[in-house]
Amino acid sequence: MKILKYFYKNKTLIYLILGLLALWKIKDILSLFTNDVVTKNTNGSTILNDDAKQRAEDIYNSLGVLDDDEQRIFKALENITIPDYNKIYNAYGKRTHYSINRNENITNGDLTETLKRYLQDDELKELLLINPFLNPVFYEVF
Repeated sequence: MKILKYFYKNKTLIYLILGLLALWKIKDILSLFTNDVVTKNTNGSTILNDDAKQRAEDIYNSLGVLDDDEQRIFKALENITIPDYNKIYNAYGKRTHYSINRNENITNGDLTETLKRYLQDDELKELLLINPFLNPVFYEVF
C-alpha cells in the first residue's frame, strides 16, 4: 500500500516508466522495417554474389500467397555447399511473407526461418535428399 501511495505522489516516476516502455515498443516496431540479418561466413563459397541474389529472389518468389513452388526452391538449393547456402542466406536478408493456406504472416523472417515455416516436414526431407549438405542447417527440425 505504501508503494502505491509513493507512486501516486511521484507521478514523474510513473511517466518515466511509461516513457521507457513506449520507447522499447517503438524500437520493436521499427525493427520490423529493417532487412538486416547477422551475416554468415561465406568463405569457400563457389557461387557468385549475383547468383546468390538470383537464387534468393527465386526462393522468395516461389513462396506464394496461395501456393508454394517447392520444386523451384529445391532447384535453387541443389548442388550447393554450406558456404553457398550462407551466401544465399545473406542475400535473402529478412523478408515478410503472407500465406493464406497457413493463415499466417512471417514478419522479417530470414531464409532458414522462412523455409522451416513454409516447407512441410516431408518437403524438408525431400530437400535434404536432394542436397544432403544442408542437413546442418535444418538438423533441429527432425
